[in-house]
Amino acid sequence: MNITAVKAYLDLVSQACRAVLIFLKHNKIPHTVENIAIRKGQHKTPEFTKLNPMQKLPVLEDNGFVLTER
Repeated sequence: MNITAVKAYLDLVSQACRAVLIFLKHNKIPHTVENIAIRKGQHKTPEFTKLNPMQKLPVLEDNGFVLTER
């Protein structure tokens, strides 16, 4: 079985992002973290907007499935 890591787009300044990271670690879910600096406006880039048009964090991506806050 080929297990790929969940990609988590997070800014640890955000409480919601910290909660997602704690959940991933506690449940030993394989993951990678892509740091998105809200203070620098990285959540408003065209690349991130394609991922989440609402431009909010956190975002989880797993094998092409993207989970965002709506």
